[in-house]
Parts: sequence; C-alpha cells; structure tokens
Amino acid sequence: MGQVLKFAILFCLLFPSFFLASAQEKDLKKGISFFQEEEYKNALIYLNEALYTDPSNLDANYYAGICHILLNSPKKGLEYLSNIESQAEESLKKPRYYYWLGMAYYKNHLFKEAKTNLFKFQSVNANVKEDELLTQTLKSIENAIEVYQNPKGYYVDNLGETINSDFPEYNSILSKNQEKILFTRRGENPDERSKNLALESIYSSNLDEYSSWSPLKLEELDFKVKGDNIATIQLFGKDQKMIIYQNEDLYISEYFAGEWEKPKPLGGNINTSGYESHACISEDESTIVFSSNGYNPKGDLDLFIAFKKGNGKWGKPFPLAELNTENDEDAPFLDKNGVLYFSSKGHNSIGGFDIFRSTHHATAKIWSTPENLGYPINSVNDDIFFSIFNDIGFFTSNRSGGFGAEDIYKAFMFKEVILKGNVIDKISKSPVQNASVIFNSENSEIKAYPNETGFFQVNLPFKEKYTTKIYAGDLLKSEQYFQPELSDDHSKIIEHDFEIDLNYELLGGISVKGFIYSMGNRQPLEAVVKLINNQTGKEVTSTVTDSDGSFAMRLQENQGDFSLKATSKAHLSKETQFFVSNAKDGIINEIIILESSNNSQPLIVKNIYFDFNSAILKELSYGSLDQMAQFLKNNPSLEVEISGHTDNVGDPSYNFILSERRARAVVQYLRSKGIKPERMNAKGYGDKIPRVSNDDEKDGREINRRIELKITGNIDQMGN
Repeated sequence: MGQVLKFAILFCLLFPSFFLASAQEKDLKKGISFFQEEEYKNALIYLNEALYTDPSNLDANYYAGICHILLNSPKKGLEYLSNIESQAEESLKKPRYYYWLGMAYYKNHLFKEAKTNLFKFQSVNANVKEDELLTQTLKSIENAIEVYQNPKGYYVDNLGETINSDFPEYNSILSKNQEKILFTRRGENPDERSKNLALESIYSSNLDEYSSWSPLKLEELDFKVKGDNIATIQLFGKDQKMIIYQNEDLYISEYFAGEWEKPKPLGGNINTSGYESHACISEDESTIVFSSNGYNPKGDLDLFIAFKKGNGKWGKPFPLAELNTENDEDAPFLDKNGVLYFSSKGHNSIGGFDIFRSTHHATAKIWSTPENLGYPINSVNDDIFFSIFNDIGFFTSNRSGGFGAEDIYKAFMFKEVILKGNVIDKISKSPVQNASVIFNSENSEIKAYPNETGFFQVNLPFKEKYTTKIYAGDLLKSEQYFQPELSDDHSKIIEHDFEIDLNYELLGGISVKGFIYSMGNRQPLEAVVKLINNQTGKEVTSTVTDSDGSFAMRLQENQGDFSLKATSKAHLSKETQFFVSNAKDGIINEIIILESSNNSQPLIVKNIYFDFNSAILKELSYGSLDQMAQFLKNNPSLEVEISGHTDNVGDPSYNFILSERRARAVVQYLRSKGIKPERMNAKGYGDKIPRVSNDDEKDGREINRRIELKITGNIDQMGN
C-alpha cells in the first residue's frame, strides 16, 4: 500500500511537467509548420507559446528570431537569436544560423557584427560563397557603413496614426496647394482572387483647421472599379488628373463634375503585356517617365522615358540606360525643376529599395550619376515612392518601428527654419525696447536683436531644443524652453512671440520645494526625492522629506528640463516634470501624491501596439514596455497581473484567446528585460470587462482594446 501511495504522489508531482512538455512540443511543431509555409505571423503565435513555457528552447528561439527579422521587428529577432549564440555546437546544426544572426545585426545597423557572422556563415557553408543574395547583402553592408557614417542631417518623421494603420499604406501624393494628401491602403477589403492579399484602395486626407491630417475614404473612386486593385500614382494637371495603377497597367482618371471618372488606360506605347508599376508626367505634360518590365527579357523593372508627339500621343519609350541596373528601378518622380527621383535595388543601395536622384544634362544629353539620398531617408529596408514639395519629401518605408507593414513618412530636407516673432511686455503688451534674445542648444548659441517694434527674425537649426534667454538691456528677464515644430502645412516659417515681465528680476538658480502625501489618507510620507536633469538623465541632487512630508532643494541653474522622482515604502514611485522657465518668483512648487502599492485598481498601459488580429508586439510598443519594466524594477517587491482586453467585435471565444496571448506577449517581453516570471501573471478577459460602451469605435471599442497592469500583492510589503 505504501508503494502505491508513493507512486501516486510521484505521478501527481510529475504529471504537470509531462503536460507542459507535451503542450510545448505541440506548439513548437505547429510554429515550425507555419514557418515552413511562410506564414510567419501564425508561426509566431505558437512559437511564443512554446517560449512562454521554456524561454531557453533552442528551436523556438531560432525560428522566432527569423520570423521577427522577416516581419521587420529586428530588435526581437536579434534578441532571440542571441539567446542561443552560446549554444554553438547545437546552433551549428542549423546550417543557416549564422546567416540569420548576421541579418539580425545588419537590420539593427550593427554592420561590423553583421559582416563577421555572414563570413562565418560562408566558412561553415562552403557551397554558398557564390550565392547572389549573400553577395548583394555584403555589398549593401559596405554601402551602409559609408552612408551611416555620413548622415545627411535631415529629419524623418512618421505621418502617424491618422494616416498610417495596421495595414500597409504607401504611394502618397499631394495636391498642388499641399492641403490634400492621397495614398493607397491595402487591407480593409478582401480580394476574392487571393487568400493572402486584400484589395488596394485609395484614401485622401485634408488639412484641418489645426494643420493636421483628417482621414476620409474616396468611396466614389473605389466604387467605379469595384473588385479590382487600384492605387495612387500621381496627381497633375492642376489636380484634375490622376495616374492610377490597376491590374499591372497605368490608367488616367479625370476629375469632372465633382467626382473622379472611371480610369482609362494610359494611351500610346506605355502599357505592355508586362508589368507597368509607376509613372510621372512632367508639369508641362510633355514628358513621361515610367517603370516597366515589359521590355526586359530578364523581368526586372527598368525606367523608361517618352515624349508627347504633336498629335497628343506618347512617342516610343527609351530606356534610361545611365540609371538602369541589373536590379529593379521603380517609382520615378520629376520635381518642378526636372530633377528625377526614383528607387533602385542597385547602385550603392544600403538595403532593398533606396531612393536616388539624378539630373539631366541637356547639352550632353545624359543623366548624372544617381545620388543616394542617404541616411536617415534611406534605411536597410525598402524606401520607395518618393515625392517632394517645398523641401519636404514624402516616401514609403517598411523600416522597423512603424504602425504597419509599410508606412508613409515625411522628410524635412533642410536644416534650418525661419523664426519670426516679437518680444512683448506681459503687462502692457507693448514692444520691449533694447531687447535681445539668445537661443542656447547643445550645439550652438544664436542671438537675435528685435527692432523698435519688438520684431525679430532668425534662422534656427531645425529640431534642436533651446533654452531661450531674453534680456531687456543688460538685465536677464526671462528664460523659456523652445523647440521649433512644423505643422502639416509644410511651411518653414514659424511664428512665435515671447512675453516677459519687465518688473521681474531673475536671480541665480531657483528653489524647488513641495510636499509628498499618500493618496489613500492624504498623510505626509517619508520619502526620498531625487532631482534629475532630463537632458542628461543624471541626478543633480536628492533629499529626504521632513516629518510633515515637506522637502526643499536648491537648483543652481536658470534653464533646462528637470524631473522630481519620489520613492516611499509601500507606495509606487512617481516622477513629475518641470521646466525652470515655469518658476514663479524663482520657486517651483510641487505636491506629489503617491499611490499605495496595495491599491488593486488596474492601470491602463498606453501605446501598446500589436499587429492586426495578432499577439505580435510592434516595435512601436517597446518604449512603453520598457517604462513598465523600469516601474517593476523600481518597485521590486510588487506582484502584478498583466491582463489583455478586446472589444466585442468577432467571436467571443477567439477574443478571449487573443487577449490572453497578448497578455502573455507582454509578460514575455518583461521577462526578457529581467523581471522575474514569478512576479507576473498573464490573464486574458476577452470582451468581458469593457471600460466604456462598444457602440462607438473612437470613444468605445478603441478604448476597450487594451493592456492593463494590476498590482495583486507585495512580496515583502515593502518592509511594512
């Protein structure tokens, strides 16, 4: 009887391990199966489940790493592949391990390490030394080393969630007054002819009263070609004509009687039995440059030019021999000065399609050697569909860190903006006489001297942060934080007035003081308060509160951006930010309320993005997740529940599974940042706990799709 009891106890102890191992093996097999079918998002669903059970599993790390690289999430790709780098003997059983590790380094801009691993791949796989793709990749890495060492100084910005989404957005075109943008989106309408692709549709957005984009679908244009792909190419002819891509050919639609007419094929010798992907017609409509593979027996895309004849038809196309390579050339754009921009996988591309420009020399009748637009416009991913208006470029990229597979970006192709403003007395609103304004940044000091009306104009390097000192005569009267920001109206001119109090005398340094209270009972707290310089990230000074919760510190600076960080036992740490320029009479007063770590109210974690209908975290989420990890490190005794929530659209059982997988993905990320797994519990609730009604998208369902962090306990009650 004793033996039976021992066996029963042993079975009970081992059964969960058997079950977990079996479940992990099943998830791993499913993940690898989807990987082999090139369904990488589905593969990651099951590979993540396997990794949740065993984070050190070699196969799961290997295939998950490759999936992340192929899905343009290279940071996670490198992390997973690096996890198994120490298992060299086992890793060599994966013949392409060093290739993918090299690609992970390459996509993360670690070019030296990329070359090392790709050469190592060659050394253990002698038969791949002549591999064309590998040769091209190594060439791109050499190009990237040079390009990244000599950045152009431009500023590149994602157009944001108003335009970009989970779906691919690309091929943006602007109206002549730059107040309307049109672009292509693939994803919302299924293509019945393909199980893997959705239909392309055209969208537009107008600048609103705040100079921001507002999305509105062009239903009329989509309706007239129902069931077909349709994509934006170019707006021309005073915005009354549009080149459109449809069914591998180029078409023109004209705007008439308040609507776009059904597209008609571009006439002449342009369309072939092959594939015409893109075109641009010059401003005077006499010249067209287009990309096609219809004239090339090898099947790669080349650029062609044709001129309009006297009868209004296009003449015979000629290849642009100086610009075409053995690789693809696509997406031509002629600016108002006749400069040709295009994308190419050849020349000195640093990876995939890069954007180039070339100028036609009329006398010699040749095009100049293509110039790579450089970093940060070009990346190690595909950069294409470039257009430029008033020194602001628009292009499409599938670089990491975007909202979807492809996003639309803008590039500010200048280094300075023009600041126009006035220095005014805050009380009388009259111009300040004998004033001067000094703009200080990390890289420069720029002075402006207003005239007798208070007006000044100055050129400032774009996107730098300035501490602005304003003098009346020799007396310093004000310090203010200033950063030039452009709105979507694309003007390089910024208007900004500075108001000062002529009766105020600015002393050296400021006093920073306040109180720390507990949220629950409003009692004063014993807390450590640190003063941090946000520009350097370094601690300036610190203090401990008195028995009444008060604190006081002296900051010997008259400028800058700072934070106060308060930490107290059994409470959550908190930071508050302030600018020295906001000091009143030389004093910053802060009352900081700390929340008890025993509070069970869940916290919504903002800016967590997943791929559409998936538990794959976007790199856009890493900043918020890193903050969550830091919060847990700052409060090491907390135990938390990470919960996933959905809206009520779709099957409830599927929503429940998706919400739990998303919660697990967050826990998995936090584990990779050093947070112990026993402190976290992942749980999915599906649509069972909505915060608001699901009747509306923007103010309802969008809010209900969320990740929450809930404190469930203290390991040691923070010493209390």
